[in-house]
Amino acid sequence: MLAQANHAEASCGHRDFLVCAAVGIPLLVLGAFSASILLGTSLIDSLVISGSGISGVAFTVVLIVWLRDRGTAGPVLLDCGGPAAEYSCRLAVAVLLLGALVMISTGRSRMSQTLIVLNALIGSGLLISHTFSRLQVCERGIWCYGSLLKWSRITSCEWDRESDATSRIRFRTWLPWYGGVILSMLSEHKTAMTELLATHSSAAGVSPP
Repeated sequence: MLAQANHAEASCGHRDFLVCAAVGIPLLVLGAFSASILLGTSLIDSLVISGSGISGVAFTVVLIVWLRDRGTAGPVLLDCGGPAAEYSCRLAVAVLLLGALVMISTGRSRMSQTLIVLNALIGSGLLISHTFSRLQVCERGIWCYGSLLKWSRITSCEWDRESDATSRIRFRTWLPWYGGVILSMLSEHKTAMTELLATHSSAAGVSPP
């Protein structure tokens, strides 16, 4: 059974949510305002159009990153299993689909209904794909469920004191507030993970964990 998410993981998840909200909400409002002016749609329809554009761009970026990184990751050296938040993802899919059904039943325009269904399918697809993703150590970096963290970007790694199978990895990024990731795995993988990190991080000029 996968290690349960600890306090560090929860804090990391809250940070990611706040970052997405801080970026997504202004874009949603700006897009809705633009759609309302250009298309003359109602407030709700404008929000649906704006949300569809954001989700479409997000899905395209995720797909491009996945295809690019998966093709360059190299052979898998260690498979540490799937995400600890698998149950939460499935619950989110159910809530998303239920919310889409409720919005469709409110009698919105055909265009809005189509976009709502499309958004629900895209969001559900992303969440479901995450439940089948893996945490893997590959030849060219760490495959973090859907993207590759290259060895050259890792600056430090330390094991959490609360959980001996949870590591906090920091890496170089252009986002000043987003420079770390929390990875949980089975305790039996810790030794192999430590050895691989020590070997590859030393080559990248980083002290072994």
